[in-house]
Amino acid sequence: MIWNYLLSGFRNLWRNRLFSSINILGLSLGIASVLMVALYLRYELTFDRHNENADRIYRIVRDRTDENGDATFVPSSSTGVVDEWFPQLQGVEAYTRYAVADARCIAKIM
Repeated sequence: MIWNYLLSGFRNLWRNRLFSSINILGLSLGIASVLMVALYLRYELTFDRHNENADRIYRIVRDRTDENGDATFVPSSSTGVVDEWFPQLQGVEAYTRYAVADARCIAKIM
């Protein structure tokens, strides 16, 4: 019984190839975009959620441009930035410095 349904479905897809391909393409693009948005939101909303005071944690993000002119945001803070801003910011209880090892910088050093 199910074989008859599949056979008639494939016949219908084959007869209306243009409309079927447009519909399948639209469905696949819709599913892919929903998955990409869901992955992006999951990535953005899961920083430091293991801490009990997660709503009070902030990080400084630096805008860096490479040789090609591509801008990237790097979550790092140099010594001068944090040490200069810390006395001026009200309500800051503690801070720490964080640096990311960039593969492009390591390749240039070697």
